[in-house]
Amino acid sequence: MAIIIPPLTIITLIAIFYQNFVQIGLVKKLMLGILCGVVGEIGGIIFIMSAGGFYNIRSYLLSLAAFFVFMLFKNLNPIYLLVVLGLVGMIIF
Repeated sequence: MAIIIPPLTIITLIAIFYQNFVQIGLVKKLMLGILCGVVGEIGGIIFIMSAGGFYNIRSYLLSLAAFFVFMLFKNLNPIYLLVVLGLVGMIIF
């Protein structure tokens, strides 16, 4: 519980006040910077985790192609993307 409650409280407070401040230009730029950082972090984690995970070039190219296909959809919800890619991973492996 001690691990879950602090982040949940912070996220809840941010969600409550987000709509009030989202129109401010500085907040928009801050969120864009956070988005870039998160994308970089996720990319780094994927690179580190995939170092031992791809045993053949076919699975690597399939993963790379799936990434680029999903990147074409700009308004795709990341939660749905994670669920779909998780299901695809379970089916393939």
